[in-house]
Amino acid sequence: MSPEDRFSVSQKLREGLIKSTGIVGAARTGNAMRALATCIPVELREKESPRSKESDETARQRGKEFWTRIYSRNRVFDPEASVRASPDYAFIIREVLYGRIFSFDGVIDDLTTGYVIVSALYGMDCPNQLQHHMKGMLINGATRQELKTLQDLCLGLANILDVKFRHEPASIPEMPE
Repeated sequence: MSPEDRFSVSQKLREGLIKSTGIVGAARTGNAMRALATCIPVELREKESPRSKESDETARQRGKEFWTRIYSRNRVFDPEASVRASPDYAFIIREVLYGRIFSFDGVIDDLTTGYVIVSALYGMDCPNQLQHHMKGMLINGATRQELKTLQDLCLGLANILDVKFRHEPASIPEMPE
């Protein structure tokens, strides 16, 4: 494997962890990122933040577009539920997490981001959000079989680790009409 390929793989690992921040939180992501850093040679580490090179306006616009690609065709998703719960929470989700974290496509694409988010949601035992993001993955090109394979992987790992869930696993949704 070339040095460029090795850098790309390590960059994608870091990006997956960064995107998981919006689901699992900064503390868990920080622990994972620091552990990963001890395994990655210095020449494969990033020297600067690619997100720092873009304006807030660019990030927010990209975030709105990504959010729309995930939720617009999902008839059971209520886009105002978060606003009713807390306008500030809705702002943080849409403007910060989608703008600066989830929608950033400089390293991984929408579909791969979906794999990161859905995997993290399995681990967090969040079936409602899991359903919405699986539908978003279908909209962005995943197949039901790919979602089933991901579910089997996540739940199989949870079983090996003896993880107990409060909720039943979310069913694999149909493609939204």
